[in-house]
Amino acid sequence: MDAAAGVFSDVVDARQQGYEIDTLSVAETIPSYGHMIATESGFGRENPTTIESFLRATARGAVWADRNPEAAIDALVAAQPELKEVRANQREKWELMRTEYTVSETVREEGWGASAPKPWRGTYETLAAGGFFDDEVDPDTVWTNEYLDTGSEYVADYADLIED
Repeated sequence: MDAAAGVFSDVVDARQQGYEIDTLSVAETIPSYGHMIATESGFGRENPTTIESFLRATARGAVWADRNPEAAIDALVAAQPELKEVRANQREKWELMRTEYTVSETVREEGWGASAPKPWRGTYETLAAGGFFDDEVDPDTVWTNEYLDTGSEYVADYADLIED
């Protein structure tokens, strides 16, 4: 194969299988968010404490995993035993994600999990240009930072905590 598209974890999988991979990141041209947590629209209004707690715990877990990558992979394999045979692959995926994709300027300035409008708008414009939407979508209404506990050190200081 001469060319393919995918996400960063596809690159790790291909390298683990012995393929030579060259990558071209489109993030500078089309800034977007990859991993995200989504709920139905009313869930946050009805369960704000649940969402805040989940996000705070996830940020804390991400800091712990950054500081304890082998133990984090052990926990992943314990939860999903079928990953045992691809443990090295999972470890490499975590290393790439934590070093290349978890800290942005927005995260440095506003904390773990924070979103900024520009990437959402850019993603919308790209998808709209491709005819992806049946109806109009306001990209400013599909995300919120409302439930991030910026009083939590794991949220507010995430970048500093993992870059120490």
